[in-house]
Amino acid sequence: MDNSRLIIVNNSSKYIFLFKKNLIRSLIESNFSVTVVSPNDGYADRIPELGAEYLNIKMDTNGMNPFKDLGYLFALIKCYKKIQPIAILTFTVKPNIYGTFIAGLLGIKSINNITGLGSIFLKNGVMQSFVKSLYRASFNFSTRVMFQNKTDKALFISANLVDPAKAELIPGSGVDTAHFKPLKVNRSGKIVFLMISRILEDKGVFEYIEAARLMKARFSNAEFWLLGDCDSGNPSSIGREAIKGWEADNIIRYLGEVEDVREFIAQSEVVVLPS
Repeated sequence: MDNSRLIIVNNSSKYIFLFKKNLIRSLIESNFSVTVVSPNDGYADRIPELGAEYLNIKMDTNGMNPFKDLGYLFALIKCYKKIQPIAILTFTVKPNIYGTFIAGLLGIKSINNITGLGSIFLKNGVMQSFVKSLYRASFNFSTRVMFQNKTDKALFISANLVDPAKAELIPGSGVDTAHFKPLKVNRSGKIVFLMISRILEDKGVFEYIEAARLMKARFSNAEFWLLGDCDSGNPSSIGREAIKGWEADNIIRYLGEVEDVREFIAQSEVVVLPS
């Protein structure tokens, strides 16, 4: 086992490139060798720009097909045995569960990050109970589990999904203040509200739309912008036709998906985070 090798396991190469680039660069500056393991959703060729290696592994991101998940498990075993890392870092549900479980079986340390619970935790039912049982089994092997809000941490501890001694609260994923800094723009005189999110029901999009209806009925100079990917494979996705309808009714301006959101933030008066 090479004491400098780390694996970052995620469900999206795009997510890693856009949101974890500083983490990767920091690890490399600390003399770690980093391999990113994820499905290729268009950003795999850009991972080496960060100084990391990339390994493509297929994963059914939003589904619960046991045969596809079993294939993912075997692919992780092959990957871990090939790279022989000192530890793995995992983000998002399936990497947190399956990635940690396989690491535990192979005697590899794992550090998990719970950035949010996902739609499965919004409704009680058989599926939620099943996912909880998977978390409970996998997190027995965890070295450390990082939570980004105290409510999620409390839920996992109260449900006996994680050992309290392993749970740690951190203030968030962090913001690159050199990248996100005030920009000078020529304002239009409009009061611009901006929501940046995947266009999912779980993210509070419908609440944002209803608020926009109420505000625009009272204030003629209010504009509401919506920016983000529709994530059509997600069961909570809101279809493009609904967005077109909101645009036709002059409720919102849909900006689509962009890699750099700074210009739009600079032009807005209020950034709205309904979820």
